[in-house]
Amino acid sequence: MSIWKWYFVFNAGLLGLAGGQYWFNLGNVLYEADSTMLTFIILGIALITSSMLGLRSKKLVGQDNNMFWFLSDAVLSLGMVGTLFGFLLVLGSAFTEIDTSSTESMTQAIGVLASGMSTALVTSLVGLLSSLWLKLQLVILEG
Repeated sequence: MSIWKWYFVFNAGLLGLAGGQYWFNLGNVLYEADSTMLTFIILGIALITSSMLGLRSKKLVGQDNNMFWFLSDAVLSLGMVGTLFGFLLVLGSAFTEIDTSSTESMTQAIGVLASGMSTALVTSLVGLLSSLWLKLQLVILEG
């Protein structure tokens, strides 16, 4: 892969993150939506792996990319783990002490449901997008 192809894909990903931060305050949204903070771990792994791929693209001579393929699957798997954590938050605490006759109790249960579901969905989305970003770079690198 030429360094320019990697450079384009890497910067497209960074521009996507910067645009999300500028227009949607993405960092704060992720911080508030994910109580496990797995999204930041996923993004960190993706950025470090992508940077390592950039270094590798400069000196590609039949090198083994199995570790990078593993990391691209690992961020996807971490997203799925976050999904399970989110569902456990929902199922583990939302219905334990619910009083159906109390609106305050129902409001609190809905808040717990929303928190768990946001964790589940955000970690899945970040894991999926990070995995796709890394796999695109790997396909270009090997192609």
